[in-house]
Amino acid sequence: MQHEGSSFYMTHFKRIVMNDLLSNVALSAFNIYTIWYLANVVHSQGAVALFGCAGFVEIVLASFGGRMSDRFPRINLIRIGSVARMVALLVLIVMQKMSVSFTAVSVAVGCVLSFVTSFYLPAIETIAPAFSEDDDELIRNNASLNMVQQLATILGSALSGVLVLLKSALVSYGIILVIMIASCVMMLRIPSDSVSREETETDESMLDSLRQVVHLEVIRVLLPYATLINVSFWLYWYLTPMYLARRLPDFKAAYSIQEMTIGITAGVSGFLFSHVVRDASRHLHGYAQWLVLQGIGIALFPLGAVFLTNQKVLLALLVVSWIVYGIANYMTGTIFVTIVQKKTAAKMLGVTYGVVFSLFGAIAPLSSVFSPAFSNIGPVGLLLLTLPMIVLPAVMMVDRRVNGLMRGV
Repeated sequence: MQHEGSSFYMTHFKRIVMNDLLSNVALSAFNIYTIWYLANVVHSQGAVALFGCAGFVEIVLASFGGRMSDRFPRINLIRIGSVARMVALLVLIVMQKMSVSFTAVSVAVGCVLSFVTSFYLPAIETIAPAFSEDDDELIRNNASLNMVQQLATILGSALSGVLVLLKSALVSYGIILVIMIASCVMMLRIPSDSVSREETETDESMLDSLRQVVHLEVIRVLLPYATLINVSFWLYWYLTPMYLARRLPDFKAAYSIQEMTIGITAGVSGFLFSHVVRDASRHLHGYAQWLVLQGIGIALFPLGAVFLTNQKVLLALLVVSWIVYGIANYMTGTIFVTIVQKKTAAKMLGVTYGVVFSLFGAIAPLSSVFSPAFSNIGPVGLLLLTLPMIVLPAVMMVDRRVNGLMRGV
């Protein structure tokens, strides 16, 4: 794709970013509201579980979706994905109006949306290089995408809270549909990005592509660390709701405060980093250090819980803990995406992200399976769970392979 200077960024990339924001707000609100509806109106935990299982479609197909983003224009895939999400929501509304089983329709639509995300997500995550003329612009573009994805989570949660108050599910889904239509409008008249003949005419099978991804230096070096850190994080994450309910009984909204703190912190960090910070590319070399800070941030709350009993002080420490985590996690996410983009050939970028998304996407539900074994964990146990998030990044700081990879960025 040819660049047209700053005006190109303003008129096209920002419209893609706005599309992603609106699309993800609608998707987040849809997921949260549908789970609430199945639980509180349909009164079926089995239906909730079935709807949740729809997410596995994205996990299984993410690698194939990534390969699609390597072989077809990514802007076209983003455009198609946005329209497909809109059509799926329209079908749900029509089927609900026709009194078709809501559980069956919602699960089917959830599967369709999950399938769409399997190719939409790799496409949106790998679009930044096409709009970047240098390293600073690349990391700022990635920062913008990271910021709106965090913001979408906050806005989607807030919107779902409003939708729950409405008496009509048709009206609620209609509002979500309007937002999705607006996201589609943002993609109008954006020229497609080019795909080289080398990318579209390759005879490589999917298995060959996956083998190449596994042998990429950035994957061989960083992915094992990232995987273990994510396992530690998700175990901690799934244990916090019950632990907070036990430890902070006077603050029933503690878990919600935790989630809002992360989202708001990431949103503010993204705005400052993409609009205020200069010479953004120099931050690419601090990946391991930011990971260490991220782990320390999470460890602050269980460390304080070992010695403190005052619930107000612990709640304040919880907020501080997740603010530190939110800032560091925003930076590590942006840096990781940028490093993979810089270290991976264009024809392999999509399938590489697909593999990463499949792996990271599977970690969360797998961690939830093992979490009941730690359901009665205390503050010392929680603190021990955070240690891999500090120790592993510290090892990365002295790992010659990681340092060599960072020097080559």
